[in-house]
Amino acid sequence: ICLMGLASAARAEERTSPIRDEAGLFQADTLLRAEQQIDDIRRTYDCNLFVDTVKSASPHERKLFRFLWTRQVNRILEEHARKRASESAVDGIYVVICNDPKDVHVVVRPADAAAFTPHDSEELRRTLARRLHDSGPDQALLSLTNQVRATLQAHATRGQSTSVVNEFVLLSLLGGGLGLWLVLYGVRFRMQGRQAGSGLDD
Repeated sequence: ICLMGLASAARAEERTSPIRDEAGLFQADTLLRAEQQIDDIRRTYDCNLFVDTVKSASPHERKLFRFLWTRQVNRILEEHARKRASESAVDGIYVVICNDPKDVHVVVRPADAAAFTPHDSEELRRTLARRLHDSGPDQALLSLTNQVRATLQAHATRGQSTSVVNEFVLLSLLGGGLGLWLVLYGVRFRMQGRQAGSGLDD
């Protein structure tokens, strides 16, 4: 029973691990650093980040790719990335890297997450694909976590600034309304005083 419990715990840990490197792209020390950064992102911004590498597409699909346009191949690989993301049933940012053919996809769950927009996803995808080619997998992975952190921080800061501006506008409106009421009250008080003075003269 104890062995079964340990096996179940190991499988659960594997499913929830932020990096699943089936393609063997990353060095062990890089994986450790990246996982620590991802854990810090989760604790700081309450946002999950997952990186999933695939060694290659299935042999059947690779044969089929020769007869398809690049856009069609990308669509098939994107569907696979979305499927892998949906299998986890956990909200967050999913980065799927296919080694053969070379391809990168970013899937965000839920799709309308304000913390990471479709524009952010496309920027991350393009940057990661370029860095995988220019700098290699290890540097690309660390740059990936840094870019995600910077994007989440930018959205958080922008949200705080908007909140401060909204509060300032509300206070300004309340202050302006109160000032206008005082002015009108003063005018009315003076008019009543003048009317009372005119009555006494009569």
